[in-house]
Order: sequence, then structure tokens, then C-alpha cells
Amino acid sequence: MDLQPGGRQPTISLQLVPQQAVEHLLPAEPLNPDVVHVPPMFTKPRPIVPKHRVISGFLSVLIVGLLLCSGAGYYAKASGNWDKLVAFYNGKPVSSIPANNQTIPDPPQLTAKDSGPAVNIIPAASLATHIDKNNLPVQSVTVFSPGQTFYLTFSVQPPKGQEGTVTAKWYTNGKFYTPQSVPKKLTYNAASVYNTQMTMQFPNRLSGYVELYWNNQFAQRLYFAVR
Repeated sequence: MDLQPGGRQPTISLQLVPQQAVEHLLPAEPLNPDVVHVPPMFTKPRPIVPKHRVISGFLSVLIVGLLLCSGAGYYAKASGNWDKLVAFYNGKPVSSIPANNQTIPDPPQLTAKDSGPAVNIIPAASLATHIDKNNLPVQSVTVFSPGQTFYLTFSVQPPKGQEGTVTAKWYTNGKFYTPQSVPKKLTYNAASVYNTQMTMQFPNRLSGYVELYWNNQFAQRLYFAVR
């Protein structure tokens, strides 16, 4: 026997509806959208720089820049690089820088003014290119070549009961150059004399002299030339 379900069977019906017929059923959009208010966050206020400080800082930078430019220009001019740059820019060969042709005279002869109160303490002094094992000059020389190392030798006889230091003051072209000192104090010794030496070298041509002092008391002066 066939079993037939009783009642009405459920059905699904699909129907296409035009969009225009549905739009009036949708809720209307608000004219003014909602505005979300964010509470202000605290920020540290930016400091206001006074106008005079801004001007001062600008002037400082400007002055430093001018000084740097001036220094660089002076160095380039003095070293000859400026002429090289100009010649390179103009496409011309660089002319050689003239050598120092200044005439260096012979050292003057010693006179009485070249000895001082301490000459009896430093009685002997000489310039030389070679010395022996006792720090004595092989031969006195007063004219040297640029870059040549030479010696200042001298004998010291400290007074009885005294001690002191010897200082040599070097001068080039009439201007003070540098001091040199014996590294230790010298004391009186009746049986011996201190023979001491110092070395010096000059890269350029010049006229010069060296002065010897005992405890800052002038002893004697020696002249020399580098050429």
C-alpha cells in the first residue's frame, strides 16, 4: 500500500524583484554623518626661539665659514696650489715655484760681546759635524747644509760647591727658535770636566746663532749658517 504524505508540501519560490522596488524599503542614510570626537592629547609646547638668537646663530655660522674659506685660500696661495688650480682650469702648464735664492752670508767673527759672565764656567764651545767618543769636536765647522745634523759641543766646569744646568738657546734669522737643556744637573768635581754635546738640524737655508747659559747666566754665543 502506498503511503502518501498528508497536508501541503513546503515549496520555495524565487522571484526577481527590480532594484527600484527595493530601495524605498531600505532605511534612509543620515544627512550628516556622525563625527567622532577624539579628546586632545597633551603635548609639550615647542619652545619659541627668540629672534635675536636666530640672528646671532646665523651670523656665527657665516663668520666661521668666512674664516675657513680665508684660511683655505691663504694656504692654497702660500703653498702654490692656487696657481696650480688656476693653471689647470685655464688649461695652461703649471710654472715651477722659484727656489729660495736668498744669499746666506758667512757667520760673523766672534767679538767680546759674544762672551758673558758665565764664560769661565763654560770656557770652551764649538760646532762640528763629527765628534769623538769624549764628545770633543773632530773639526770645528760653522757652515752646514739643509737637513744636515750637526753637534754643539762644550765643556763645563761648575764652581766649587755649586751645581746647575746648562741651557742652549737657538736663534734663526734673528728670532728665537727653541731651547735645549742638559738633562741632569752638573756638580763641582775637581778631578774632571764635563764634555757635553747636543744635536741640531735645520731643513731650510738660514743664518743663526746659539747661546749657552749656566743657571740662566749668559756664557757665550756661536754663529752658524745653513746654505
